[in-house]
Amino acid sequence: MHSLISLQEYLRFKASQHHEVVSAPPFTLFFHTTDESSDANYALPDAFESSDLRDSLRRLQTIFTERARKPCLQFIEEGFSHLVPILRSSGWSKVERSQVMICTPETYRLAPEVLGLAITTLSHKSRVEEICEGLDTNALGFDPQAERATIHEAEEFRSSLFLSRAFTARLHGQPVGAGMFTEIYEGLTEHVGITTLEPFRRRGIAAALTAYMTLRAFQQGATLVFLIAANARAGRVYERVGFRPHATRVVYEVSAPISSEEE
Repeated sequence: MHSLISLQEYLRFKASQHHEVVSAPPFTLFFHTTDESSDANYALPDAFESSDLRDSLRRLQTIFTERARKPCLQFIEEGFSHLVPILRSSGWSKVERSQVMICTPETYRLAPEVLGLAITTLSHKSRVEEICEGLDTNALGFDPQAERATIHEAEEFRSSLFLSRAFTARLHGQPVGAGMFTEIYEGLTEHVGITTLEPFRRRGIAAALTAYMTLRAFQQGATLVFLIAANARAGRVYERVGFRPHATRVVYEVSAPISSEEE
C-alpha cells in the first residue's frame, strides 16, 4: 500500500515550487505573493507529537493574520486523523472534502477510442500559440466566460513546463479539452485541471485525455499518478482508466477566533 504520508509530502513539494515557505512547526505555511485566496495560501501539517497542538494552531493563525490571509489548513485526512478533533475544538471548520484517487502501472487501463480525437503534449519547447490555445481551452472548460490568455501568461506558463507537461485534446481539429500533470517527484505526480468544454462532455473525451496523460507520466518515470476528484461523477470517469479511491483531502478554515486563555 502506498504511503499516505507520501501523498502529503508531494503536496508539500508542489506547494514549495511556487510559494513563499514559512516554517512554523509542526506546520509549514505557503503564501502566494499576489493571490490572496485560500486556494493559494494554506498550511500543511508536518510530523505530529502527542502534545496539545492548540498553541501551535494559535501561532499559525497569527502568521496568517499578519499577512492578511485567511487561516487555512489542508491535509490527507487518513494520515492525520488525530488532528481533526483538535481542530474542531479550536474553532476550525471543515470547508472542503475531496476524494484522492491513485493509478499505478498495474491498475492503468486504456480508454475507449474516441473517433477524431487527437491529443497534443505541451512542453517548454512548444510554440507560444499552442500554449495560448491550451490555456484558453482549460480556462473555458471551467468558465465559459473566461478571458483569453495573454502572450505574457503563455510564455510564463511555457517556462514552467520543463518537468511537467500540459495537454490539449482536439476533436476533428477543434480544441475541446485540456489538463496537465505536475513535476514528477520521488515517483509521484498529480493530474490537475482536467476539463472538457461543455458542448463536448459525455463523449468519453475526459477519460481518453486522462488515460493519455497518465500513460505519458508513466513513460517519463512516474510510478504513481494521483488526482483530486472534483465530485463523484468525475471520480467515475477516472475509474474507467484505472484510478481508484485511496484517501481524502480535507481543507479546514478558522470559523471562530481562538481565545488566548483557551487551554
